[in-house]
Amino acid sequence: MTRAVYWFLALAAGGVLAVAAGLIPDGNGLGTHTQLGLPACGFRTLTGKACPSCGLTTSFALAVRGRFLDAAAVQPFGFGLFLLCAGSIPALLFAGIRAVPLSRVFQPDRAIRVLQVGGAAYFGAWLYKLYL
Repeated sequence: MTRAVYWFLALAAGGVLAVAAGLIPDGNGLGTHTQLGLPACGFRTLTGKACPSCGLTTSFALAVRGRFLDAAAVQPFGFGLFLLCAGSIPALLFAGIRAVPLSRVFQPDRAIRVLQVGGAAYFGAWLYKLYL
């Protein structure tokens, strides 16, 4: 069961990258998600300002093409997520091969810290987008 969890997560991360590779990055730095059939950003439509996630899909679509500086400029948090997603694949596969106990990797105190740091980074990236 442990191996299946790691391999499923690696497959999911690979799927995210495959979807990003199939998208054409929007030249405005946001709006790429509409190619997936999703609506335009409601927050941006109402306020004229970027929402916290504006540019995430575009950032992934740029990064998967090796345009790392453009990806980071469009949405720094999105580029960080891309690096995490891409980097997690070999780590998850290795953990699956070695059958590393899930309890060694997924610890509640670490999860809380990751959420705190991730939330702060997400908010910081939004401020960057608002004042860009």
